[in-house]
Amino acid sequence: PDDMEEEEEVLKVKRKQFKTMYFRSLGFISVLSIAAVGWIINNNFIGSNFIPQISTDKIAVLNFDNDTGDKDFDIVGKMAADWLIHGITENHAGEVISSQVIDNYSNLLTAQIGPTAENAFTSFFKTDKVVRGAYFLREDKLVFQCIIQDGQTAQNVMAFEQLECSKDNALDCIEELKQKVITYFGMKEEGSLGIEEYPPKYEAYQKRLLARDVYEQKDLYIKLLNEAISIDSTYFEPQILRVQHYFNIREYAKADSLFKKLNFENRLAKRQTALLNFTEAILEGKNDKAWRNFKYEYDIVPKDPETNSTYMTLSLQFVNKPDLLEASFQEIPMDDFNLEDCIQCTFRYYTMGLAHIELGEYEKAVELLEPVVDILEQTYIKRTLAAAYAALNQDEKINALLNDLELKDRVQDKHQIGLHVGTRYLLNGQQDKAKSYFESLIGHNEAKKGHRAEAYYFLGDYENAEKLYRELYNQDNNSINARTMLAISLFKMGKADEADSILSRLEDEYSDFDFGEIDYNLAKYYAAKGEKDEALRELQKSVLKGKRYFPTTYQNDPHFLKYLDSPIFNTILTSWH
Repeated sequence: PDDMEEEEEVLKVKRKQFKTMYFRSLGFISVLSIAAVGWIINNNFIGSNFIPQISTDKIAVLNFDNDTGDKDFDIVGKMAADWLIHGITENHAGEVISSQVIDNYSNLLTAQIGPTAENAFTSFFKTDKVVRGAYFLREDKLVFQCIIQDGQTAQNVMAFEQLECSKDNALDCIEELKQKVITYFGMKEEGSLGIEEYPPKYEAYQKRLLARDVYEQKDLYIKLLNEAISIDSTYFEPQILRVQHYFNIREYAKADSLFKKLNFENRLAKRQTALLNFTEAILEGKNDKAWRNFKYEYDIVPKDPETNSTYMTLSLQFVNKPDLLEASFQEIPMDDFNLEDCIQCTFRYYTMGLAHIELGEYEKAVELLEPVVDILEQTYIKRTLAAAYAALNQDEKINALLNDLELKDRVQDKHQIGLHVGTRYLLNGQQDKAKSYFESLIGHNEAKKGHRAEAYYFLGDYENAEKLYRELYNQDNNSINARTMLAISLFKMGKADEADSILSRLEDEYSDFDFGEIDYNLAKYYAAKGEKDEALRELQKSVLKGKRYFPTTYQNDPHFLKYLDSPIFNTILTSWH
């Protein structure tokens, strides 16, 4: 309570300071405006019957109309206009022509043209946008209305929600309106305005922009989204992004819970509806529905880096359409970006490189990634380039890349990429080359247990693989992969009963957010046992539950190498087409 009283006193002082500043500066500004307009007229109009039209890309802010019926409230209209002008200018949201200039222009031209200030504005000032509004009394409350018009056509392009505040504290409404007007111009420039039915508060919008720039810093990213939502609970975009954040870090239950709490049913624009449908679809594992609904957003703003990279990811990993990515990648020229500070650029390079590999365009993948591999330090960029090198049998370049990682003390990244290269050579039918990479990895004591287990497994050393996978499974009983690979290793060692026992209860562990993971791992087990029909059946189930097409799954998984020419396997790859 004491803090609230202190805060109220501070607000009173601020209002008093603002009003004092406002009235002192208003007279000074008026004198300057009259002098400036007088100079223009004296130099351009005296002695001439021609009155020129002033065309500009600036924003005109008019005094708000006083519809209270009380002249004591006239000053509120001037305060509203000046407060908006100050906010737009201070936040670099645009260049402004004030209503004072327009009024003075009109007054000094009255002898020649005789229109009202508004008519003078319409006739002689052609601006980009016009901000105007009005206010009236509803009992003891002031109600503000505001619209933004196209300066050329006078058509309304934005009508803000009515704002209501005490008639003694008009500045409360004016400040909130200022935030929304500033946000309108900022979001219009950014291209995200159409997502919102009404512009959010500017402070909330700033938090959202900051969050976009720290996407990879997960804790800070979600903190900023939460702050944006706290500042303006009607702000749609950060609420959707928060759900998608928890989905991306695999906290599916939390994502689903937050999604179900969203309450936008009564005020949905088409873009909002599409984004809600997209979010619902990814939570349900309906990849085709997710892709279709996000494409609606992509078609509107294909040059927005965040939207563009998301669409590329969906096209490749959700519906397996690598042929769509080239057109999306070309939508945004990369010359103007600082790649080191652009995580969405990194995602775009990554998915485009993967698409080239899926299409057999290995040289294109190399041409794309080689120039940026030292700038984009992410492991997945280097891994994708190494996969392209493997397809082209360029071992010297692979070794140079791996040695560079070791020199930079990124040994685990080196092992991860070496393991991936080995599996790529297995897919290419080059067992000898694959063997060299696997043997190199297990020779390093620093290699992670999971990496060594996989290397032993693909070398056919199932005894060592079994020991490591058992340790991994004992450390984490929830690891479906460790459990499956342990069972496969046991089967390969002739311990079929124990292998079956380990996986016998796996089907009982399906969850709402499994996304085909259990079915996919069962498919690997059946494939290892040589049970083709069962393996393909489980693969079909997995893809229909939302299992994604990663660079290590389906056609990129050595377990299914012998099925690549199967018509059923091709159906699995095109399930969402």
